[in-house]
Formats: sequence, C-alpha cells, structure tokens
Amino acid sequence: MSSSLSQSFSFFLNKLMFSNFHKRCSGPDKNPILVTALNPIIGYDKGAKIAKRAYAEGKTLKEVALEETDLSEHELDKILDPLKLTQ
Repeated sequence: MSSSLSQSFSFFLNKLMFSNFHKRCSGPDKNPILVTALNPIIGYDKGAKIAKRAYAEGKTLKEVALEETDLSEHELDKILDPLKLTQ
C-alpha cells in the first residue's frame, strides 16, 4: 500500500507541476526557452538568471531583460521573435 500511495503522490505532483508550468509559460513571449536566443549576446549565466526571474515573477523574458540588460526594446523584439528563430 505504501508503494501505491507513493506512486499516486508522485503522479499528483508531476501533474501539478506541469499544469503550473503550462499556465506560467503560456504564450510564446513567456516561454523560457526563448532565452537561448539571448545567450550569445548576454551570456548563459545572465540568460539563465533572466529566465528564472521571469518564470518566478510571471513576467515575459522581454520585461525582465529590459531591466537586467542594456538592450533596447527594439533589439529585444528582434532577438526574441519566435518566428525568426524557427527559420
């Protein structure tokens, strides 16, 4: 019975974490994977810091990057354009 309870609890936690991640990252502008486009410009460590903060605060990467970097809004729009990144 302990094993069954443990499996149920594990399933519940995974489901809860995924649904929370999905809510926080809905929309391309909130997807933390876009930070990879910034990494060559600002470095991996700063990019990771921006992604973590954006996720924790429910902000977009652009909002946090505007506060954490010297990049302009126009530059960030060009760098973080999801359509451009897929071509």
